[in-house]
Amino acid sequence: MTMVDAFMRSGCDYFYAVENPKMPEYGHAIIRKEYVMAHWPQVAGLKLLDYVESAIEAYPEGCQDLVLLAKAAG
Repeated sequence: MTMVDAFMRSGCDYFYAVENPKMPEYGHAIIRKEYVMAHWPQVAGLKLLDYVESAIEAYPEGCQDLVLLAKAAG
């Protein structure tokens, strides 16, 4: 079982894997869509305009979602 498989079965909202322990700020994050939709607008103080699943395909990372946020008018 891979780390991704373990995450998907865990029920956790997000998972971060460090690629290089000497540079822990660089790694891979997996964040559930439900978590993004529920928390990111409030945390960022922005309005969620759109969430597109598998919008970007990159190698070797694979498919990535795209989240579009904007300042609220007013």
